[in-house]
Amino acid sequence: HKRGRGRREWKNTAFETAAYFDVELQKIQNRGLKINSFYLKERAKQAFENMANVTGGNCERLDIDSPNGAEQLTGLISKAVLQVCGGDALVAAYDAKFTHVY
Repeated sequence: HKRGRGRREWKNTAFETAAYFDVELQKIQNRGLKINSFYLKERAKQAFENMANVTGGNCERLDIDSPNGAEQLTGLISKAVLQVCGGDALVAAYDAKFTHVY
């Protein structure tokens, strides 16, 4: 291990016990939680889509280099929250007011 990155560094912390992706994903799914994920690079798409699909969430590409990246992220998160709070009607109202085609 590189200096400062060994297992000893994690002793007596909340991260002392190793966590495994598949086990943690199953716990999230069992609790009925959805993962809405955003990938930045194409090589990450499959893993992020898997997390979203397994939990019933959504997955979108986020272009942080675009001038509209912040607006895109705001819209994706806003719509996820509105879906939980009020369903399709609130999402449709948001889209009607704020969604723009670029």
